Amino acid sequence: MNQTVHDCLYEAMDIEGLERLLRAIESGQIRIEHRDLTEPSPLALEILSARPYAFLDDAPLEERRTRAVMSRRWLDEEAAAGLGRLDPDAIERVRAEAWPSAVNADELHDALLGLAFATEQEVARDDQWKHFLAALAEAKRVTRLTVRTPVTTAAATSETVLWIAAERLPQFASVLPHAQHSPSIAAPAEFAARSWPAAEALIEIVRSRLEGLGPVTANALADSMALPLADVEAALAKLAAEGFAMRGSFTPGASQSEWCDRALLARIHRYTVKRLRQEIEPVSSQDFMRFLCRWQHVVPSERRQGPDALAAMITQLEGFEAPAAAWEAEILPARLDNYDFTWLDDLCLAGRAVWTRLTARIREAVRRQPNVPQLLARWVRPITASFVMLALAAALTITWIERAHESAYVTEAMSSNSLEISVDGDTFNLAE
Repeated sequence: MNQTVHDCLYEAMDIEGLERLLRAIESGQIRIEHRDLTEPSPLALEILSARPYAFLDDAPLEERRTRAVMSRRWLDEEAAAGLGRLDPDAIERVRAEAWPSAVNADELHDALLGLAFATEQEVARDDQWKHFLAALAEAKRVTRLTVRTPVTTAAATSETVLWIAAERLPQFASVLPHAQHSPSIAAPAEFAARSWPAAEALIEIVRSRLEGLGPVTANALADSMALPLADVEAALAKLAAEGFAMRGSFTPGASQSEWCDRALLARIHRYTVKRLRQEIEPVSSQDFMRFLCRWQHVVPSERRQGPDALAAMITQLEGFEAPAAAWEAEILPARLDNYDFTWLDDLCLAGRAVWTRLTARIREAVRRQPNVPQLLARWVRPITASFVMLALAAALTITWIERAHESAYVTEAMSSNSLEISVDGDTFNLAE
């Protein structure tokens, strides 16, 4: 137990450095300043978003995982563009999930309450929405809001059309006081009783839009409502201070900074991580063996044909040692249809393939020594099943072969009847 505590304090942690820091704070050498920030520092983020041993934050686990998404912004640009890049498919999937799907007029009314409004382009995506909006407008539950803005390049004006629910009328009357309603409707009494300052109303409208759009630029939000960009950016800054919205580069290839609801961004991050894990998910042993058989061309449908394929097979098997008889009896015929032993002879005679070994055997090491006792001659006689390797001559170097053979050598002749041999770090005493 003492060793475990010591390892935790002095290896996993720097307890001495912590003590020096606390003494410096106590003595006044280090001054602590409090700052109200929209996000924690990288060090604080590691504590809050939590490793399994961190319990300083009483927030639930899912909320800590949500805040962990913020760590992407601390990456450098190169890492953020690579390791920190979000999956485009995950972004599109979350956008599709966040956008409401209405199958009747009542569901479309609820969708407008959640989205704050819908533009003409958004309505045009679904043919059914046009019929639902017509029915809701006839029932005085929604209205068509028209915003006219002057065009800077000419005396003409441009129109922006928004569909809003009656419950949202007080907010839009504060933000867009000069907009025209068609048809003219009134907000329900409980909603009309509240007075909305323009800034607060815009914040709520932008909040609702972020919940249904996913990553979006401030320019896109401002253009959809025909509002000045500065007003929308002020609302987004307020939402960022609340921790609701997050700013960054989320969509690959985006030329401007984007804003996203934190919950949606956490979902995008979760889908991205899931996709990355699936890419490295281990396969079963059965799938791996099926792959090996196909990769090694042992499966009948994957076998190669003709002498020209022999060189490719040798290249794939380089580094594998097997008995010499097995190469032409089992290994090569299993990979080449109608294999003929003359194919390998022609390759060797042309100097393109050679027989060699990666490791020397003890018998060869003994046989290479000049003072081997004659009584060991029976022990070191050649073996017909010695392991050899086939390789293309272009892939070999003399130094590489010699280095492999230097692993076995005679260290000392102990007597006329015994010998000491070292092979790959192991010592053997051989005697009659």
